[in-house]
Amino acid sequence: MNIIKQRSRTIAVMLAALAALGAASPTFAYSVYRKVETDNKARVMWTAESFTVRGDSLSFYYFPNDAAARAGLSGRCLVKIDLGNQRPDPRGEVGNARIPIASAVRPKPFPWAIVPGSGPRWIVPRDEIITSASDVASTLAAAGFKSLATTPGSNVTVIDGNKPNGKCAP
Repeated sequence: MNIIKQRSRTIAVMLAALAALGAASPTFAYSVYRKVETDNKARVMWTAESFTVRGDSLSFYYFPNDAAARAGLSGRCLVKIDLGNQRPDPRGEVGNARIPIASAVRPKPFPWAIVPGSGPRWIVPRDEIITSASDVASTLAAAGFKSLATTPGSNVTVIDGNKPNGKCAP
């Protein structure tokens, strides 16, 4: 009889542990990063060169934390998008409709989708930024991310990279 009780307790403990692991594992914090150009005072240059849309997308890269991003992306400053607690293969959103974008050419309004690419690469598709095949997509991306980085609560920030000479600022 004691053996049956002991097995029952062992099975109950194992099931509880598995349930706890299952409840904790389906989501996790996710941030993606992009190296950007800066001026000599470590201020981000919100230009097409910092936000070049290559082909059909603007690339960001996943790293598990800021230290890993600094080690993996060689640059003075990084733009970080905090996607919050996401499932392992999410479709995230960047920004919200209340954040305006200061630009002479009108981009599509926020939120812009950001989706997994290959490996650690995440992409904002060009057609999330602008509806035409215009060459101004990079300029619009720069204007959009400047609006996000300078709006509290947007989940887009500028962090120091791995190069010395000043604290990064939007």
